Amino acid sequence: MNALPSFPANIFARTLPWIAWALFITFCVGLAISCGLRHADDAWFATISKSLVWGDGYATPFAAHSNVTEPLKFNPHTGVGPTLVVPGALAVAVFGNHELVPGLCAIFVWGSVLTVFFLLVRRSLDVHAFAITCLLMLLFWLGGFARYFVAWHAFIGEATALSFLLLGHWVVCASRLERKNLIIAGLLFGLAVQTKLIALYGLPGALLLLAMRSRSVDGKRFPLMANLIAFAVGAASPHLVFEIYKLACLGGTGFVENWSQYLKAVRQMGTGQTIDMQVLKERLELLSRTYAAWTWLPLFFAAFMLRRSRPSSTRLGDNVAMALLISGLCSILYWLLMSAGWARYAWIGVGLLYASLAFLLGSVSWRSALGPVVLVIMVLPLAGLLKPYLMQHGLFRPDSEREARRKTSNYLIGLKETQPVVLVSRWWGSFADIEYLLPETMNFVRIESVPVDERRKILLINKNYMDLAEPINEEVLKRSAKVLLSEGPYELRELQ
Repeated sequence: MNALPSFPANIFARTLPWIAWALFITFCVGLAISCGLRHADDAWFATISKSLVWGDGYATPFAAHSNVTEPLKFNPHTGVGPTLVVPGALAVAVFGNHELVPGLCAIFVWGSVLTVFFLLVRRSLDVHAFAITCLLMLLFWLGGFARYFVAWHAFIGEATALSFLLLGHWVVCASRLERKNLIIAGLLFGLAVQTKLIALYGLPGALLLLAMRSRSVDGKRFPLMANLIAFAVGAASPHLVFEIYKLACLGGTGFVENWSQYLKAVRQMGTGQTIDMQVLKERLELLSRTYAAWTWLPLFFAAFMLRRSRPSSTRLGDNVAMALLISGLCSILYWLLMSAGWARYAWIGVGLLYASLAFLLGSVSWRSALGPVVLVIMVLPLAGLLKPYLMQHGLFRPDSEREARRKTSNYLIGLKETQPVVLVSRWWGSFADIEYLLPETMNFVRIESVPVDERRKILLINKNYMDLAEPINEEVLKRSAKVLLSEGPYELRELQ
């Protein structure tokens, strides 16, 4: 056990981690209130929650690259699963399609899962090891995700998948190898993968540790195959339930066609260019720039050097750290060598690596209270990397872009109440957030599918996405010279 002063240190160690965790959650809530639907994808996923409540089913009111005349059920390009969408729908059913509902719902989901995770860790580690582990993990997340912190407060699924992975790793490492526990562990990993398919690469460390633990427990032999089957039953359960629901909605032919489109979409989104040394160098630079990866080698080196000079206070902490390290490295290797190379695809792997580092440092036996205090103070400047993000958006008050979204949606609501109009845009990301905020569904048509009738045509331009794959051409801009409203990145024009 750590040789730390008993009374003052114990009070400090027992309370500080939970205060820090409450502040972390509060910080994320504050950003969610400031930013709202900050990410094009979270607006996409939020429209599915809205469609479920509005009676259109598990569907988007648009397609990725073409026009649709009715809700597109089980859109194969959707990058998040029902693990997040269904709680989002429940929240929309209770609170309506308010802009804050999706982000706050996501925080509630991953916050609940991680609270259970921290409670279980606290039950198994001594109070000082838990305090150091928890504080370092939160500091690493604050600093390491400073340039992509949006995933903590947006409705996009990465934080939810990470929370299920962490809890799943803990159950595999810390619980008795009984059928019930293995099914629960498998269920947690199944929910992680259902939330974000890319979470699949976060399983190897847990599976390896499960195989090692299955060799012998309390002197008794446990068959590895039986354990893996129990784990697989839990992992398959959420997917089986959702696929049965999908089959009931689409029918046999539609189900097969949807799966074919989904596999095609996965190949498109999950693989990128041929990897050569130049591409690898660019990805390493992106990883370092986005996730402070330049700190990883010195931090892990320091952790292992500390471990050589000071014994571990808990073997359990070691096991969790190693399992998370293996899973994190597998996720990062996938991102470097096989993925499309978007920075967001590395997010979950980065979270696992920072959690591993926290467990490595947290399970060191310290000779006095000074060691961990100095360690936390040394890591504290990492959180300062968040300052630019915080200065841009603020906390607990709508930032300029959220205000612009509110004014734009209110203008369109008022317009639609007074006269028949057709709302027009181009790329789905340009209008998905406004689509979610409007009281009806199927509000927009693509520019190439504008109906020829007497209704007034209103073109929405989102300047955030003018340079993406489907920009509005100059001819259309000339036909819509009259500007009705310009708020932040949003511009409404009369289309002739």
